[in-house]
Amino acid sequence: MSSSYDFDLIVIGTGPAGCSAALEAARLGLRVAAIERKECIAGVSIHKGTITSKLLRRTILNLQCARQNPLLRQLFPSTKNMRMTDLLSEVESVIAQESQSVTWKLGRSGVTLINGLATFVDSHTILVTSDFDTQYLRGKMFLIAPGSIPHKPDTIPFDSETILDSEELMQMNTVPASLIVVGGGIIGTEYANMFAALGVKTTLIDRHNELLPFVDREIVGILLQAMGDLGVTIRLGVNVDSVHKNPEGHNEARLSNEESLSAQIVLVCSGRRGNTKRLNLDRAGVEMDEHGFIKHDGSFKTHASHIYAAGDVVAFPALASTAMKQGRQALHHLLGVQETYNIQHIPYALYTIPEVSMVGATEEELVRDHIPYQVGRAKFYDTLTGEIRQDSRGMLKLVFRPDTFELLSIHAIGSSAAEIIHVGHAVMELGGTLEYFKETVFNYPTLAECYRTAALNGLRKVTSGPARG
Repeated sequence: MSSSYDFDLIVIGTGPAGCSAALEAARLGLRVAAIERKECIAGVSIHKGTITSKLLRRTILNLQCARQNPLLRQLFPSTKNMRMTDLLSEVESVIAQESQSVTWKLGRSGVTLINGLATFVDSHTILVTSDFDTQYLRGKMFLIAPGSIPHKPDTIPFDSETILDSEELMQMNTVPASLIVVGGGIIGTEYANMFAALGVKTTLIDRHNELLPFVDREIVGILLQAMGDLGVTIRLGVNVDSVHKNPEGHNEARLSNEESLSAQIVLVCSGRRGNTKRLNLDRAGVEMDEHGFIKHDGSFKTHASHIYAAGDVVAFPALASTAMKQGRQALHHLLGVQETYNIQHIPYALYTIPEVSMVGATEEELVRDHIPYQVGRAKFYDTLTGEIRQDSRGMLKLVFRPDTFELLSIHAIGSSAAEIIHVGHAVMELGGTLEYFKETVFNYPTLAECYRTAALNGLRKVTSGPARG
């Protein structure tokens, strides 16, 4: 390393993208520094997003199971006046464990962890400011991974008490009696499901005419039925023009169709912005779009050739799982290291109730692209595990080429959908076909048995009818 640089690589942010890049760089022999605010080590997703929401969901599912059990239902009170701290009792300990784990991994690997806020002075120099001191650091290369923050529309008067963004939601004292969720993306739909499952009167509003347009329409149809059973009211194709307090002290949302809805709490999930405001990226020659997301060339290289960006700060797909991969990919491209394996398809999951997961194209995309296909389906209830779990809506859907039986996509909805998707994903990535599922042995009883049922269902259709697409 040139003596003019303090580090070969400076990583800004220790979330999934930043941490994976820093660890890989250290493994490759670079001298690495990672910059992060002390209260956010391991990233915003751990402290304010992924972990908190998943712990809340798990608690809600446990409550649901208990209330369905005749022996247990009388032990659990109504959610009326239930405190959020009761539902999130494990959050602090889990966050502390994750933060300690990341700190230990970085330290063990030889990464210098520096607490503070980073701002660029020039394209090779940053100023790191903490509560105790400031210091200038020079880096030969940079990986920017500060994550994202909630987008707050100017038309909505956020007050951090009853009109909240997704990161403020967990600060509520009690479970509300009623909730309006503005925005039907992944975050908004997940929270609408969770609170409806708690018995909260919930309304979900989205400006698009379709909910979750990137998800297979058949799967969304099943999800909408489940949301209806939970009591979620859905308003699509309308905007929220204004929010104000009504005489009863509740928040009243005025919609673009002139309808008015009131609720105790308004949760706004209208997208995210790149967490780049304080970085002074213009001084480094790094460009952003109007939402604060960093522009890159597809390989995560910014307009400054020695500065790369990864994770939520580059927008799509904004998932912790993909951020880890992006961090490593960005580093390898920065160093000119050949990727050992190129993943063709990335799985996604929505932690709704029931959960949804998918990998590959939707039926709608295949029809659009004129790709012939056939579908094999299996209900979770076709397996003993599905019966035991009383998962009457669960379904696995295999989409494949009718001539070669090559897998084109997998879609699942129901309990453990995000887990069982990986069985099909692995077969799909390695070029396997439906024949594998027909012939292999699955543990019994498991939901994975649905793969054989769906494969047999699909193979029967090939011999009895024409392909779709």
